[in-house]
Amino acid sequence: MSDLKKVLKKYLNKSSIKTYRFIRTYLNRFIWRGGEVECNICGSHLKRWKLYGDASKNNPVCPVCNSFGRHRFLWYCMQKNLINIESDHKILHIAPELSIRNLLEKKLEEKNYITADLYEDDVAIKLDITKTLLPDCAYDWIICSHVMEHVNDDDKALSECYRILKPGGKLIVQVPLGENSITIEDKNIKEPYLREKEYGQSDHVRLYGLDINEKIISNGFDVTILDPKAQFENQIFERFAFDLPAISSSKYESESKIFLCKRE
Repeated sequence: MSDLKKVLKKYLNKSSIKTYRFIRTYLNRFIWRGGEVECNICGSHLKRWKLYGDASKNNPVCPVCNSFGRHRFLWYCMQKNLINIESDHKILHIAPELSIRNLLEKKLEEKNYITADLYEDDVAIKLDITKTLLPDCAYDWIICSHVMEHVNDDDKALSECYRILKPGGKLIVQVPLGENSITIEDKNIKEPYLREKEYGQSDHVRLYGLDINEKIISNGFDVTILDPKAQFENQIFERFAFDLPAISSSKYESESKIFLCKRE
C-alpha cells in the first residue's frame, strides 16, 4: 500500500475517501486524455499509461482508475464471457482490487458478492485463505488475483478454495510468473531485501513458474490457461496493455495470465 493510501485511510472517513477518489478520477481523466491507449475498465482514452515503480519495468497503470494490466485482462475475459459470471452466482473475492470490485458490485446482487481480506477492514469478512472457516460447497466463483505469492502454504490455500467451491465452481488465479518454468522458493529467505531480489517483491514468499499449473491440478482442479500475450495481435495488446510488455526489465514474464480452475 502506498504512503498516500495509508494516510487517507488513517485520517479520512469513507465518505471523504469516496469524494477524493471522485475528484482524482475527474481530474486525471482530463489531464491524461488522448487517443494512444485505452482502459477497458473505466473507458478512458489516454495519451499514455502511468508507469508503476521503476520506469524500466514498463508496468502500465491507468492514471484514471489505477487498474493494472492484470485487472484489464481479467475484466476483458469477463466482458467476453471467457469467464462467465452471472448475476445470481455467489462470488468470493479475496483481496479485492478496487477497479474490479467497483464493476462487480454494479453487476452482481449485493448478497451474492462477498469481499474478503486478512488485513484490510473495507471488506465483508476477515479471512485467512488457508483456513476460511466457511462452509463446504458455498461459492460458484472465487477470485484470487496476486494473492498466492503472499501465502506460506499455497497448497493448503488451494485445497481450502476447492472445499468451499460448489461442484463445477471455478477459482480464478493470477500470480506474478517468472521467466523460468520452475517455481523459485526457499523457506530460508526471510529478509525483505532478499525476497525482493529473488522474488521481485519484499512481501512475496516465492516466484512462480508455469509449474503452478501442476500444483493446481494436484489439488483437484481442471485448469484452463488464458494468456493475453497469445490471444491478441500486438496492436490490440499494446493499446489496452493487458500485461507487461516484452521490453519490461521486470523479473516477471507475466502478471496477467489467468489460471481458470474448475472443481469437478
